[in-house]
Amino acid sequence: MRRADRLFQIVQFLRSRRVTTARWLSDVLEVSERTIYRDIQDLVASAVPIEGEAGIGYVIRRGYDLPPLMFTRDEITALTLGTVDCRNKVALTYTRADGADSKRTIWPLGLFFWGTVWTLGAWCEMRQAFRNFRLDRIETLQVCGEQYPNEPGRTLEDMIVCEKKRMHDETL
Repeated sequence: MRRADRLFQIVQFLRSRRVTTARWLSDVLEVSERTIYRDIQDLVASAVPIEGEAGIGYVIRRGYDLPPLMFTRDEITALTLGTVDCRNKVALTYTRADGADSKRTIWPLGLFFWGTVWTLGAWCEMRQAFRNFRLDRIETLQVCGEQYPNEPGRTLEDMIVCEKKRMHDETL
């Protein structure tokens, strides 16, 4: 079972029972009690209202529901672009951080959430480099009929490697 699925299951069990022990959860989910203790700590750190302690049991405050995943129209468009296997180029008008408009043709590679903002990671034809475009700054977006190639050095994996290197260099 994936960790995300296990965390979801823990919340569901806590919502449906009075007091739930780590031992019971570990038996049902087929993991160690220590794993359950870590999962509970992570859930609490993520603002899930769990009360209790090791050895006694846990409860979740009445009325707690997992927050729904809600996306705006622009976010849905970006999600759709990020999942299209046909690798279509996209033309967009984007408002830069300085307020100026910029027209770009990009190769969408991935959609990323940074806690408060969604970005579309892409290869930018104008800059000939990887760029992240904030979804809330995309003014217009049009899927072009042209596909981009699966070109070494311009893939999602390459973008991630470049970003890790940039972050590493900034810490030196």
